[in-house]
Amino acid sequence: MSEGGSGLSHGIRARANTWKIVLRISRRATIRDRWRTLTSLLIVSLPIVLVISSITLWSMMSSSRYLAIQNLGPNDSTQARITRVSFNPIEQDYLGEPAGDVTSASVDSSSVDEFQLNRWLPSDAVMVTTLSFPSVNVSTEDGLRSALVTTATETSSLDIFAEKDEQTPRLENGHAVLALDVATELNVGVGDTIHVSVSSTSMKPSITATVMIDQVADQERSIVVGLGTFASRSPSELQGTSAHYYILSESPVTWDDVQLLNHSGFAVISRAVLAHPPQNAPPPQSTEFSSAQAWLPFIIVIGVLLVFIELILFVSPLFAVAQTNGIPSAITMLAVGATRFHLIRLMMSLGLVLGVLSAFLSLAGVGIVLGTFVQTQGLSLSMIPWEALVFSFISPIVVCLIACYAPSRDLADTDATTLFSGHTRAPSRLVRKIPFYPLLLVLAIPLLMWAAMAGALGILAFGLALLISGIIGTAPYFVAYDWRGRRPPSLGLRLAVRDAVRNGQRTLPAMASLMTTALLATALLITLTSANEAAWNAHAHLGPKGSVFVSDADVTDMVSQARVIHDSAAAAVTDRRSVSSATTLSGLKWESTHCGPSIVIETISPDESSTESMNDHVPSLAELDLAYIVDDGTFLSASNLISGDEMVKAVTTLNSGGAIMPKGSYISESGQATLRALDMSDTVEAATQGSNTVPDPTTVSEAQIQAITWSKLNVIVLSPKAAEVLKVPVLPLGQLLIVDKPVSVWAMSGFISAIESSAPGSSVTVIQPPLSTIIMPYIATLIALLSATGTIALIVVLSANAMRPDFETLEAIGASRTLRSRVTAYQGMGLALLCLPISILSGLIAGVLTVMTIARSGVFPELANLHPVIPWFQVIVMFFGSPILATVVAGVVASRQQKPGSLISVS
Repeated sequence: MSEGGSGLSHGIRARANTWKIVLRISRRATIRDRWRTLTSLLIVSLPIVLVISSITLWSMMSSSRYLAIQNLGPNDSTQARITRVSFNPIEQDYLGEPAGDVTSASVDSSSVDEFQLNRWLPSDAVMVTTLSFPSVNVSTEDGLRSALVTTATETSSLDIFAEKDEQTPRLENGHAVLALDVATELNVGVGDTIHVSVSSTSMKPSITATVMIDQVADQERSIVVGLGTFASRSPSELQGTSAHYYILSESPVTWDDVQLLNHSGFAVISRAVLAHPPQNAPPPQSTEFSSAQAWLPFIIVIGVLLVFIELILFVSPLFAVAQTNGIPSAITMLAVGATRFHLIRLMMSLGLVLGVLSAFLSLAGVGIVLGTFVQTQGLSLSMIPWEALVFSFISPIVVCLIACYAPSRDLADTDATTLFSGHTRAPSRLVRKIPFYPLLLVLAIPLLMWAAMAGALGILAFGLALLISGIIGTAPYFVAYDWRGRRPPSLGLRLAVRDAVRNGQRTLPAMASLMTTALLATALLITLTSANEAAWNAHAHLGPKGSVFVSDADVTDMVSQARVIHDSAAAAVTDRRSVSSATTLSGLKWESTHCGPSIVIETISPDESSTESMNDHVPSLAELDLAYIVDDGTFLSASNLISGDEMVKAVTTLNSGGAIMPKGSYISESGQATLRALDMSDTVEAATQGSNTVPDPTTVSEAQIQAITWSKLNVIVLSPKAAEVLKVPVLPLGQLLIVDKPVSVWAMSGFISAIESSAPGSSVTVIQPPLSTIIMPYIATLIALLSATGTIALIVVLSANAMRPDFETLEAIGASRTLRSRVTAYQGMGLALLCLPISILSGLIAGVLTVMTIARSGVFPELANLHPVIPWFQVIVMFFGSPILATVVAGVVASRQQKPGSLISVS
């Protein structure tokens, strides 16, 4: 036993000593050639940092804890936010959203709420009452400057806005904390006095309070005033006010507590429940969150797989060159009795050293990105998931070890005599024409077409895998060109092709990385563009893209005051852009009061069995929530809501005093529709007061009106004559301005800020999709361009290093010095011109078929109008720009290439 144990111990010590030697050699090589080592580290680390940071940020912003902090603030002691939503028992999901329709309660019930909550409140808890206002106007004491504040809160304590253990002063009645941007706009500071006006109900004027600024906070468009500043006057007069009760405690608010409060009509957002959702809780009411939550694991898995595959392909050429440069070390080790396993360990040790160094660099990069995010968002560092940091550390090590395994086997399989003779190795067997791969390529296209017709996502994924494999496997047909019987090319081009074929272990992975990235980026570009277009077309819009809609921010403004604000904002737009047409939108907003419109128009079916005020199966207006529209056809035609023959028919109907209905079944055979106007004032007032009994609306008028149907918008459009017959209010809702130079999505934010600053009290909407959706196709294009340039630059550098002995021999027998740069440039240019165009064309086909598959699969019902949309500008830029840019980079890098030292050497 002792002899066996001694032998085992000796074997372990021998292996440990071998690893020490090869690690010392690899460490010395990385230290000696610092620039090449740094380049290798960046090549490995940067993609990992970008992908892991992006996925983690998305995961963090979709996480329950992030939602808790957004709703509850950064203070972990804030355990819950409680809101009265009904006087009857309710059910809610774990996000705090009530399930089903509930009747909103107003601030009038705050005293009752506080009494009930104090009976439930745990002994160690403190309850902070806050009142939230939809918007307030603030002005200087002299009234010369004013600003609109979109986030207004009334509370006695600032603890809910502060970090844990941070000391905050009590906010007294008549005192305020003002956002820095508003203070700068008003030119006020701590100690100054300002006037704050909050909207009241339609029966009473706005209520103004005078407050002193105690603190200027680094926030945006917000103000916090002391509790009692407004409510002490008359809470029932304040419109749009909602009361929230924050629970500060060390004890969590559990799901049992939430259900107990639900029984009394309270909706609860609990930090503990958000962090650990109960299994018996109803599913989230928020469709957006549910979709993000369902797709998050899929996106993470796909992202991780793509990162590993692309990185292994991208990093493999580094170790292929290291294999060649490791010949001197291999000769020395063989001379002192090393075996093939020692040579394998030599290459693996290099992968381990580079992997560990890349791991620390990736860990630092991900930590900096995530740390910067949580700090700028005012979050805690504990928000950063430790799994992301661990994965960012492990990934580079795994990638480097996998990428260096094949070169280590090749080095170990090299004949010792070949090594001692000074030769490198036989030409690579990777660059071979294998007919199997072109067959895969031919098979992939009909498979993708089948998936598109059947809407089968599984077949789509399999077809894409075959397409990518077929393109990569067909790459040797592009490189291994037979020049026999043809006019011989120049010496530089022949040497470039020869080196690419002989060093297939370097060339083929680089080509695979280049082609895969270009194909996926093109397919992603088409898919995202098509999805964006479908999402845009799923709703009606106030006007064409790039147009501007100006309105008043305060829905309680008088008609004359609203018109002045509209004209002021329109004049500000005219000062900055040439306006070709200006059209007024009239009607009634749905949010004309806090609890809904004061007037509702509904249509009665011919058999009087049902009524309807809007059609939920027809697109709604994305930018504005309307109760009804009053128009003579001018706005409809200017906004492009209707066009062609349909527009002629609509304008004729409206000019004759008719109406346009969102549903044809409510129009009789004679073309008449029965419309009636309902006065909702008593209903809205009762809901505002939180009354247990809500009266039915009263009928103002009823009339038979000539009508036609349309499918462009979900609300009723009345002609001015029909509105007069029904005796409904016709309010100016805003002006649509068609500008000669449309406002781009990139300039949208600055344009809106400039107009709203020039016209206080105005609200400006640029008819454009959100920047977050528009930017994604551009990111896909940028990825393709950067990948092409990075891969080609890497190939040029590695080729110059690998062919250095050949260049020195040729220059010794009289070859031109410029041959060195020409050969490496030809190789980079050749790979770019061969790989990128065919990959982008393949990605074009794959993207179109992917969109068709997703559209027919029914996975995204909200994208019912999904169809392939090809962004030709971006595709053309990728098709021509990627090879041209890569060619330029190849020429520049080749001309600057110096004589670098060996990556692995014993000297």
